Amino acid sequence: MAGIAIPDHIISLRKRQFVQATDWGGTITVQDVTRDDIEPLSRLLAEVFQEDPFHSWIFPNVSIRMRRQRRFFALSLRRRMGLDVMYTTPDHRGVCAWSGPNTPRSNILHALWFKLLFGLNIGPRAPLLLPGVRRLISHQPKYPHWYLSLLATHPEHRRQGLGTTLLQPILSQCDTEGIPAYLEATSEISVAFYKHIGFVVVQEIKLPFGPTLWPMLRKPD
Repeated sequence: MAGIAIPDHIISLRKRQFVQATDWGGTITVQDVTRDDIEPLSRLLAEVFQEDPFHSWIFPNVSIRMRRQRRFFALSLRRRMGLDVMYTTPDHRGVCAWSGPNTPRSNILHALWFKLLFGLNIGPRAPLLLPGVRRLISHQPKYPHWYLSLLATHPEHRRQGLGTTLLQPILSQCDTEGIPAYLEATSEISVAFYKHIGFVVVQEIKLPFGPTLWPMLRKPD
């Protein structure tokens, strides 16, 4: 993973799998996402984001939303391989994806990628969505930061510390290296969760004919 700093305790493990303590006194096994995980994780993500305001805006047709989202997330996960740091659990109860401070994320490359992705999955709706995507990209911090682009946990396993546990390796690295973390929350429920782990809302962004998103920043402890 060129250009991305990986925690030393992960690098030292051959299978890139480690046990992470939870806030509830238990442990959860966390591991890197591999290509074998893409199919089950795309199913998980499609289910989790079925009613999400942002993804409902992207995929307004309820009757085909699940199928379109599965393809969308499968393509997205494949694109991230080798670029982003992605963690899941052996039973695919959750997943997160981080872009590191040295990961190329220029506006042009993002715009081209989303144009391709939306063209494959959304078709004529792409011209409406691309301005919103570009607006989100333009509001991302210009200084080095870790960008949390994805977090999802299975509905049956929420409120068990899973989401926080998946995020903790990179949040700990942020604190150690003095680097902030950034994300865009897509719902008020997400905002409340991220506030609980140290993020603060820095502004609100109203997408064109779409929902409101909340850019959030966590300063290192």
